[in-house]
Amino acid sequence: MIDLERDSSPLPDEELLHCVTEFKSTRYSILAPLRLGLLAAGADLAADDERLLRYATALGIAGQMRNDYLDLSGEGGAGPGSDIRAGRRAYAVRAVLAATDGAERAVVEKALGDVDCPRESVDHIRDRARRHGIDARIRADIRRHAQTATAEAAAGTPHWRTEAVSFFTHLPHVVAHTVQ
Repeated sequence: MIDLERDSSPLPDEELLHCVTEFKSTRYSILAPLRLGLLAAGADLAADDERLLRYATALGIAGQMRNDYLDLSGEGGAGPGSDIRAGRRAYAVRAVLAATDGAERAVVEKALGDVDCPRESVDHIRDRARRHGIDARIRADIRRHAQTATAEAAAGTPHWRTEAVSFFTHLPHVVAHTVQ
């Protein structure tokens, strides 16, 4: 339902995008495995749950922004534009919509949800995104959220194993590095 709300809004706000990310990736891809690992190790989740949630949220947002950036830029291996063709008003598409108006925005709106949208249209939208500095802004946002996650991991409680803190401190850098 929240995907439908995001994609039916002319310009979803960033908090809605964060909420979509929380329910679609943060909770099941990051937070749940962290909680399960701690439970398996016999840890008391109550002591660390707020920190785990902050870490998972920051890393989840950084990861989703990275995916959206790679989709728009075409740097992810597959051809660019799956979010545009699917009509997903994800982070990168939202940024393009927010930065454009008039004829530029009309091109984006026309392409959104067009499963047959030609590569040339996606390239045009990507070029507009670069011209408006959206690629640089998204990369900066990815780094900012990754740094937040790193800080949360680095502040891990004293009973966390050194290897675990090292791994979870390094993981956000891997996410951010893929878009340097």
